[in-house]
Amino acid sequence: MDLSLGNLEAASGLPDIEKAAQRLARAVKENENIAVAGDFDADGATASVLCVSFLKSLGATRVSWHIPDRVRFGYGLSPGFCREILDLEPNVIVTVDQGVSSVDGVALAAADGVDVIVTDHHLPPDTLPAAYAIVNPAMKESSFRGKLAGVGVAFYLMGVVWRTLQRDGFFAGVSRSSPDIRDWLDLVALGTVADLVPLDRNNRILIRQGLERIRSGRGNVGISALAQAARRPLDTLRAEDLGFVIAPRVNAAGRIASMRAGVECLLSQDRKQARARAARLNELNVKRRSLQDDMLATAGDLVSACDRAADAHCLYHTSFNEGVVGLVAGRAKDALEVPVAVFADSQPLSLGEVKGSLRSVEGVHIRDVLAEIDAEYPNLIQRFGGHAMAAGLTLRKGSLNRFQTILESGVGERLKNARPRGICRSDGDLPAAELTYENARLIEEFGPWGQDFEEPLFHGRFEVVHAATMGPRRQHTRMTLVKDNRNVEAIAFNSPPPDTPRVTLTYRLRVKRLQGQESAQLLVRDVQPEGTGLIT
Repeated sequence: MDLSLGNLEAASGLPDIEKAAQRLARAVKENENIAVAGDFDADGATASVLCVSFLKSLGATRVSWHIPDRVRFGYGLSPGFCREILDLEPNVIVTVDQGVSSVDGVALAAADGVDVIVTDHHLPPDTLPAAYAIVNPAMKESSFRGKLAGVGVAFYLMGVVWRTLQRDGFFAGVSRSSPDIRDWLDLVALGTVADLVPLDRNNRILIRQGLERIRSGRGNVGISALAQAARRPLDTLRAEDLGFVIAPRVNAAGRIASMRAGVECLLSQDRKQARARAARLNELNVKRRSLQDDMLATAGDLVSACDRAADAHCLYHTSFNEGVVGLVAGRAKDALEVPVAVFADSQPLSLGEVKGSLRSVEGVHIRDVLAEIDAEYPNLIQRFGGHAMAAGLTLRKGSLNRFQTILESGVGERLKNARPRGICRSDGDLPAAELTYENARLIEEFGPWGQDFEEPLFHGRFEVVHAATMGPRRQHTRMTLVKDNRNVEAIAFNSPPPDTPRVTLTYRLRVKRLQGQESAQLLVRDVQPEGTGLIT
């Protein structure tokens, strides 16, 4: 439970990190032209900002950042994206949150005499790019214990760059100050939570330390401005707020416009500039939500028509936007409780391709499934990549039905050992005496909670004293409940009021903060009439 920085895993377990750090240290000392190539999600944006701002703090003045256009270039260091960067004549290209699958792009840069340092966390393909160095904890030769996000890998590399320069006497005897790498931990926290990587102890340390900086007001002014735009007080910001409030605003830029807006907000130097950029991201997020709501309505009809006995599903509609398919896939996966791929037409339409986003369930490593499909049917998938729980891919539009059949077959065997559908796992039925503010605070303090380190989920029977709808569309429900003569407040998002006076709830025990006052509140996940539902 000790989440102090001294317990972080050593950087030495990451392959090629010393080689990569020495090359970047030389680039800093000789003021070479360094290009940082990122990705169009929050992990890629935070990793880009971390590298650019930290290298500049070291004294490098020729540092540029680049995010691929989702439509023109797609994901990774593609040849087209690489050519745009090479036009600026860099000496070194550093990829962040991508690159381990970019064989052609790296080869193009190498042919131009440019050293490419790949920092990534995605699973590597069988054929690796011929990069100067590949820093990735997912490589077979890695001895690093933990699953870092892309921004986490970038953080470790920048730390070793700083240590290399310090060892070389770079900061001694000159009017040059040494930056503190810990000042960038807030970016690491945001990118790590946003990318849904497992919250092993190492990632929990990174997030806890980053949150403490944000709460103290010493963090990135762009993150602070985004929290202000979302009306979230900094001093009580949670990991959940990073994932569900801050990250979606950053991601909105990459989903429906350009991630440049997200990177620029996080690179802001003063609060006025940051507030203006955060307001723009807020506007984009409103548009993203509207687009998402329309897609979810269409997807809901498609889900209703799905065969519930199937082991996997593919959803496609001509109105779907490729920037939002991942969000829709996540919702559909929750509803169907099996892996779901959601596809949208790829631009330009003349290509005849669809781009999809896959979300998986416990027990099904979806990227491995895609790798097996690609090996057995080499001409079916155009491109793919991802993690255990999420992946992206491109298909020819005419191959959708065939892919659905093959995907279901590949998933079926793995689902035999996965969690049964329709079952909610609870940490227990809390006695009424335990439904206290003190316990809510304890649970909060033992976070951060997240992927593979879930916040405790409880269950119990309650009497509904009062229930009323709330929210702009009256889609949420606020309730007053009684358990063994003890009153407790509860809120259920996207749920109508219960139609029975006695209910079985699954819930999380939370701290409610309102106008400077704090109390206990139940955040309800599921409502069932008393005596129904299967809880283990």
